[in-house]
Amino acid sequence: MHWSQMSNQLNIKTKFIQPEDFVAFVAGFFIPFLWKALAVFLVFKFIAIKKGMTPMELLRRLMKGRKRASRSTYPLKPTEKFSLLREASKYLSIVICFVCLPTESAKAGFQIIDEPKIEQPTPVIDNPFTQPKSGVGDKVRLEDVLELVIDKPWRTEFISKELQALRVSWLSNNQSVSEIVAQLGRNYGIETYFVESAGKLYVDWAGGYCETAIANEIKRRKQINTELLFNSEKVSIPKVLWVERDERTYLC
Repeated sequence: MHWSQMSNQLNIKTKFIQPEDFVAFVAGFFIPFLWKALAVFLVFKFIAIKKGMTPMELLRRLMKGRKRASRSTYPLKPTEKFSLLREASKYLSIVICFVCLPTESAKAGFQIIDEPKIEQPTPVIDNPFTQPKSGVGDKVRLEDVLELVIDKPWRTEFISKELQALRVSWLSNNQSVSEIVAQLGRNYGIETYFVESAGKLYVDWAGGYCETAIANEIKRRKQINTELLFNSEKVSIPKVLWVERDERTYLC
C-alpha cells in the first residue's frame, strides 16, 4: 500500500480495567470522593476507547479543539500520562497517616459509689448517769436492766460474773440512771462504780465501801441537825451518793 493511502491516525488498544483502576475501585469504597472520581473517569475512558485514543489524548483534544487529520500524533511521555493509581495514592496516604499515627487511647468507665455513711458522733456526756429513765421490771436479769438504762458509749463490766443473771425488781418514774443503780445496790447488796477514762461501769458484790460511806453521811447529817437544834433522829439521805476514790466514782 502506498504511503499516501495510509492513515496517520494511531489506533490505540487498551484494556478497560487496569490494575491501578482496580486498586482505585477498592479505595473508592473507603473514600467517597474517589468513588465519584472513579465513576467519572471510567465514563471518560470508555468514551476515549470508543474514539480509539487514550483518555489523555481525548482530554487534550477537548481542550485544544479538533486537529487536522493530517497532523501526526505521537505517544505521550510517561511523565505526562494520567495515572489514577498515583492520584488515588495521594488520598490513601492521607488516610494511612491518620490510621497509623499513634494516638492516645481514652479509657472510660463507671463506678457505683454508695451514699456516704454519716458517722454519728459519739455523745459526750459531761455528767454521766444523770439522764432520767422511766421503767419497771419484776424479777428480771440485772444485766438486762443495766443494758436498758445505761446509754452508749458507756459499757458494763461485771467483776463477779454471777451477778449477770441476778434477778432484780426495779421501778423508776423519771429518776436518773445513777439513782436507779444506787437503789439496786442498796436493795441487793451490790456495789457499782465507774471509771471515766475507761468508759465502763463496774458491778461487783458489795465490799462494805458504800455501807461505810452511807453510815458516815448519816452521822454527819445528824451532827448538823444537833448543831441546828433539829431532831437528830430523823435524818434523810440522798437517793444516791457520789463517792470518789482514786479514779473510781462509786454510786452508793
